[in-house]
Amino acid sequence: MSPLGVLQDSPAVRARLASFFFAAIAAVDPRQVLPRYARLEPDRFVFERPRFPGEGSASLSMPDRRAGGRLRVLAIGKAAVSSAAGLRAVPGMDAALDEGLIVTPDLPPPEAWPAAWRCLAGDHPWPGERSLSVGRAVMKFAAAARPADRHLVLLSGGASALCSAPAGDLSLADKDFALRRLMRSGASIAELNVVRKHLSALKGGRLAVALARAAEPPMTNGPGWPTLLTLALSDVAGDDPSVIGSGPTVADPSTYRQACDILQRYDLYDSVSSALRGHLEEGVAGRLAETPKSAQDLGQDTAFATLATLDDALEAVAVAATAANAGAPTVTGSAGAPRVLRLGRSLYGEVTAHATEIASVLRRHRGEGPLWVVAGGEPVLRVQGGGRGGRAQELALRLAVALEGVPGITVLVAGTDGRDGPTEAAGGFADGGTLARARATGCDPLAALADNDSNRALAAADDLFITGPTGTNVADLVVAWVDGR
Repeated sequence: MSPLGVLQDSPAVRARLASFFFAAIAAVDPRQVLPRYARLEPDRFVFERPRFPGEGSASLSMPDRRAGGRLRVLAIGKAAVSSAAGLRAVPGMDAALDEGLIVTPDLPPPEAWPAAWRCLAGDHPWPGERSLSVGRAVMKFAAAARPADRHLVLLSGGASALCSAPAGDLSLADKDFALRRLMRSGASIAELNVVRKHLSALKGGRLAVALARAAEPPMTNGPGWPTLLTLALSDVAGDDPSVIGSGPTVADPSTYRQACDILQRYDLYDSVSSALRGHLEEGVAGRLAETPKSAQDLGQDTAFATLATLDDALEAVAVAATAANAGAPTVTGSAGAPRVLRLGRSLYGEVTAHATEIASVLRRHRGEGPLWVVAGGEPVLRVQGGGRGGRAQELALRLAVALEGVPGITVLVAGTDGRDGPTEAAGGFADGGTLARARATGCDPLAALADNDSNRALAAADDLFITGPTGTNVADLVVAWVDGR
């Protein structure tokens, strides 16, 4: 047998795993979610998801046209374009919208949008000059608010990097150095965003304040519904509105003191710029205003609802796997309907630890009959090398190490946004022959791991999973097949 064919699991298995991934994407695609659950009434816009009682139901009052009111939309994040498209697909909304601003990593074709919409590209995963330009445009958008305007914000992961407006006299370099070091040190998204919110003029509820301040006298709720509504795709643990996109439109419970503590926890406080330390210390001393801590501090009546979460994606995978069981023998070559093992939203620790845990689960279930396994989350990756990759590809490659030589197991690890780290891949496959296939091309997969170069090793094994941007973002999925023999 050729080395490239060692333990190469059936292409049909990989195709089935990929189909489950795309079923998950469809379930959290705002182009499908918004037209299904949103509606326009004469005096309000309503979003209502039965799956999220309370958290998934919210209204926005319509503007008073006689008073010069406009309906204005701001879409920021990796899913901004698809969220805006989903909104436009709600009956009556395209005609009702007066002005829209879309902030995205990739610009759509100009002909795809009416003249009332502007599309701007920011930088991701690290903010750059484009992100600064976008930040200025968003501040200008907020400053142009009128007292009778109503605002709808469509928020998704990636917003923190795409739109940058450093607070006070801070520079982008001040922020960028601190946040890059934090991320490479393994800080969680929640920790990163606490720091971000206290270095920004927009994050941590300050966008809502800017919209309210620009509209003097203060906005009122008119017929009793909010004047600012945020609809968000959640890519964070716990679906906390103050963490998604660094919470630009909601009250923020974190403090300057906590931001300092996080930098100290990772031994970074003394290495960041003196300007950044000075800014945080001024905040701790009370000489700078804290982020808004209550709905009243936001300056207007606001509402927040969740468009979709990782739970929706995981449920879609489980449903698709269950539905596929009738065809299992043609996929697996083994008799018996596969079971579906749901590990849930469990992947928020270190990538290395999760690789060991998942491989142990998969090995333990060999011989117990065919099995689909599904899990999700946002593992933490400590970056110490200079290679290319992301947390999904690193997890896939570490699973390949843990499963080396084990037949009958195939795993797909992929980010639901279609981009894992600064690469073209969504993630990668892993099976018992991944390392052998990589070595057959001259690549040392263990050396690649040591350099955080998972992209190169998976490419050498022909195990990259490339989808292109998906138009949504609810963190990462792990979908596995155990043939049970």
